[in-house]
Amino acid sequence: MERGGRIVAQGKHLRRGSEPFRVHGVTYGSFRRRADGAPFPESDTLVREFEAFRACGINAGRPYDLPPPDRLAIAAVHS
Repeated sequence: MERGGRIVAQGKHLRRGSEPFRVHGVTYGSFRRRADGAPFPESDTLVREFEAFRACGINAGRPYDLPPPDRLAIAAVHS
């Protein structure tokens, strides 16, 4: 399957480029608050978990809490 590129709706299906996009997702949380009070893991833990998700074929995650901007930046790098 193609990696990168925008995912678009085509009727009731999703596509990325010319390939179908199948959602393989997980819920993500709840976590012990980190030192600054944000309810997400530290950066090194988050990177390891995203790498493990990718290795398992997971391509979508639903967090229980709104991620702070630094966590969103890490997620964007690993998307």
